[in-house]
Amino acid sequence: MNRNREDRVAIRTADETMLREGSRIFVLALGRDDPAAEDHLFAMSKLLADGGCGHFIGASLGGRMVGYGALVTYEHLGWIAFMGTEPGMQGRGIGSAMLARLMDEARGRGISSLKLDATNAGIKLYAKHGFTEEYPGRRLEIPARCPPPGQPAPKVTLAADLPDWCLVMDRRAFGEDRSKLLKLILRDGGKLLLAGEDGFGVLHGRKLGPLVADGIEPALRILWRAGDLGARVIYVPLHPGMPRAFVEKLRDPEPEGKAVCCVRMAFGEPVDDEYDLVFAAHSAATG
Repeated sequence: MNRNREDRVAIRTADETMLREGSRIFVLALGRDDPAAEDHLFAMSKLLADGGCGHFIGASLGGRMVGYGALVTYEHLGWIAFMGTEPGMQGRGIGSAMLARLMDEARGRGISSLKLDATNAGIKLYAKHGFTEEYPGRRLEIPARCPPPGQPAPKVTLAADLPDWCLVMDRRAFGEDRSKLLKLILRDGGKLLLAGEDGFGVLHGRKLGPLVADGIEPALRILWRAGDLGARVIYVPLHPGMPRAFVEKLRDPEPEGKAVCCVRMAFGEPVDDEYDLVFAAHSAATG
């Protein structure tokens, strides 16, 4: 028997109106009612879409949008992002249909590797589509006083443009050229922090990330300088090479048991990255 038209999931490329509605759906899917978070997500979605870095889709049932997702594209690597289904509509295969569509989009673009940061609720879905777990990540808080009392001021400079060594280091760390994304963030008001030629970080609003450095010493110098400039949020990938001493400088902003945690998952060809250089991701949506 054919399903009623109202029961069929329709998926299409998102326009600006759908970006706004999708941002609302994504935040609700996380169990939050937070207009400020919706505004932030919409701004990031529009930045990526307008800058040619992201392909966004919306899923509808009976003519009403109930799901949202995106594919952030680099060279041969794609990042599945902003996946969410409206509460009350979960468990109907909407998320699976959106993920399949985004994976098809990636194949059509010649992308051979996919990654994402999954919440606990999404791990089973992604595993069913062939994704495997790598390591966890956590959203943490940068202390208001950086550097700590008694520490010397960090030797970190602000720069307007990305020097070549930054792009080389970032490619080593990430395994792909993401210069387009980094330049987009800087044009949107991001601040570039340089620790000599030993590391760099990007402060965008109150968030620090990415933070890429050749060792904990330059990473801490950038962290402290960013904190002095107002950075309060950082997304830390807890890969095997992450120094405990770095994580211990940060705080969990959520009540016990409610930490914002994700699991990095991968699909397809291995990515030749050097994760030991990565002290903070740009975000869970872009890596």
